[in-house]
Amino acid sequence: MSMLYTYQTLEDDELSEYVRFSGTDAGRWYNTAMRKALVGAIGKAVEQTVTELVRAVPLDRWARAAMPAPQPVK
Repeated sequence: MSMLYTYQTLEDDELSEYVRFSGTDAGRWYNTAMRKALVGAIGKAVEQTVTELVRAVPLDRWARAAMPAPQPVK
């Protein structure tokens, strides 16, 4: 979905050139580098979010969240 959004404005010849480039050594290197950078950035953001979430939410709230909600008596 992200690629469809990213490349939605490209013309057919531009898409063909992108596909051609992606098949070259330079294109494969570029795509690998970009994928690693994206995964690294997302991983860092997740780590920072988890750290801040643990800091912001007291431990007793985590314990209560893990317990099932009481069920109404029928």
